[in-house]
Amino acid sequence: MDDQPVFRLGLSHVLAEFQHPRGLLELGSADELEARRLRAEDIGLVLLSLNGPVASGLDELARVHRAVPELSSIVLPTHCHPHIIDQCRKIGASGCLSKTSSESMLRSAVTTVMSGGTWFRSQERMAGSQDAALALQMAELTPKQRRVLELVAKGLSNRQIGAELGAAENTVKCHVVAILSKLECRSRTQAALLMNASRLEHQVA
Repeated sequence: MDDQPVFRLGLSHVLAEFQHPRGLLELGSADELEARRLRAEDIGLVLLSLNGPVASGLDELARVHRAVPELSSIVLPTHCHPHIIDQCRKIGASGCLSKTSSESMLRSAVTTVMSGGTWFRSQERMAGSQDAALALQMAELTPKQRRVLELVAKGLSNRQIGAELGAAENTVKCHVVAILSKLECRSRTQAALLMNASRLEHQVA
């Protein structure tokens, strides 16, 4: 399931060898899946591509599993940050595989999940490189922006952050906009998750 036809075509090519009574079904969104009123027995496996903001993609994943609770799914994000893997597991995904993985890796993941297993091992091996990518993103923030993000992660509003830092609310808003842009986040919540993931990595290190 992906909103980009070219990507779906590539997946279909790789998955053509896997036989299912109903064949391959290409969908662009959770809306299309819900509209077809499919049951778990109608679907062998769903591969869900995460495009754009991660939070939006995870919302799609949650909708898919609400529509078909017993469904097996593999999530295909662009970047496999540990917090993304954790969220996919909590929502109910059976696997998580980076879009940059090889065709043979994809085949192995599909075979494992369709046999009743799970596939998160490749992401665990990749965690070190993904942690480094997150560290680079965080390094792009200025000291002031990092402080603002720390307060965002604590749940403070722009007005409360302004009072804490002695800054105007509009100034804080500008900092938040810049932070979301640098971290490629859609929302304050998503940015806070990255902040917490960054803290956890430092604690583990």
